Amino acid sequence: MIELRAQTIEDKGSSVLERWALIESAQSEALTPVAVRYSTRAKDSQSDFAIPCLSGLAFEWISLLAICFCPSVAFAAAELSSAHNLPNAEQIITSMADNDAIFEAGCAVSGTLRSVDSLMHVTGGVSTARSWRMTFDKSRIAYLLEVEDYRLPKFENLRRRNSGQREADSSRYIMRVKEWGFWGNDISGVNFEELVFRITRADKAEQIGTMTDSLVFGPDDVDLTATPHSIVWALGRRFVEYIDEIEHVDKQDSLIAVSARGRKIKGRNGTWKLKIDPDANWMVRYASFHAQANPDAIDLEMRNDDVQRSGPYCVPRSARINHWGPLEVEPGSLVDTTCDVTVSPKVEQFDTALYTQAESRVANNEKQEFTLHDFRNSPMTITEPNRPPGGQSENRSIGGRLLIYALNIAGILIVLVLLWLRKRSRTERSST
Repeated sequence: MIELRAQTIEDKGSSVLERWALIESAQSEALTPVAVRYSTRAKDSQSDFAIPCLSGLAFEWISLLAICFCPSVAFAAAELSSAHNLPNAEQIITSMADNDAIFEAGCAVSGTLRSVDSLMHVTGGVSTARSWRMTFDKSRIAYLLEVEDYRLPKFENLRRRNSGQREADSSRYIMRVKEWGFWGNDISGVNFEELVFRITRADKAEQIGTMTDSLVFGPDDVDLTATPHSIVWALGRRFVEYIDEIEHVDKQDSLIAVSARGRKIKGRNGTWKLKIDPDANWMVRYASFHAQANPDAIDLEMRNDDVQRSGPYCVPRSARINHWGPLEVEPGSLVDTTCDVTVSPKVEQFDTALYTQAESRVANNEKQEFTLHDFRNSPMTITEPNRPPGGQSENRSIGGRLLIYALNIAGILIVLVLLWLRKRSRTERSST
């Protein structure tokens, strides 16, 4: 005679996934068939039924019998049957990582990106469209953003922000026309190529110069720029690298909804809420991040649409992402940084030429006006390696350069003062 052990699961607000986990746990731990008792508590009535966990087929038969003879538990049985088909956390992580690995073996993707350029000196911002191309594998990234069309701001908008130039007949505006990004084994960084315009009160624009700047970091500082994250996450890929633990799994139509602890960048921990499409190679179709310090606010939001396939690759047709807040924000606000992204259906192998060119533009730029901001040094150093001795940049004022150098010197002095105070405090403690 077979002995049946029973376990009662009380429905006290716990999710169906948690209840089903108890059922699976009871089944896996049993040496003999297990009868798991699921108890539903209604306000005016109470019904208990036993579900023998003998096999998937037995589960379906018992559920059917329960629905037929005990209508009060029909909904609960349907809930459990749906949860029974959900993958667990480990399966979700593995499936996402396996499909990300197709891209991480080396790929090149391209498209367009439209966003608002505020550059901190334009009221209301300027809508700008750029083409983009990115190549990446498991440990390397390179990309190029290049302006396709833009409109220059009105003088009045510039004048409002530059309050010190209210009586001037013209104001300066800087348009970023190219952005290179590079992350390799030795360094990482970005390079900006910018045009400098003079805009008059009559809204006539004249280009008066160019600027080329690189910000260089160590190889592990991939989290210091939003651009590569925005593009890769818009593709619905590589979220798994920022997940520490999946806490809840549910099903929404054909998507798997996940809530997970993780991080957005280094040191910014919180909760990811994802909707994943198993039919689209486990692509993330929706993502929001909620920082631990302010869990009710959306710190990042992404949504993509449609599906395109190119060989083994599966990418969306379009996406919207805001790396600094929700998708819908007040125009002109500090987080008015939503990007509208389109993706080319053609995905190629790793683009070695783009990777090499991006490295050269970031670290070894040959343009005469090139300025290097090296964050590998402490404090950060600013040099013009291609400037002739005694030469002066046509596009940067002497006052502006003196201000930058003064800030660097002030930073050094602050560090020295803090070190001196710490040493003095230690000396006083040791003397007492």
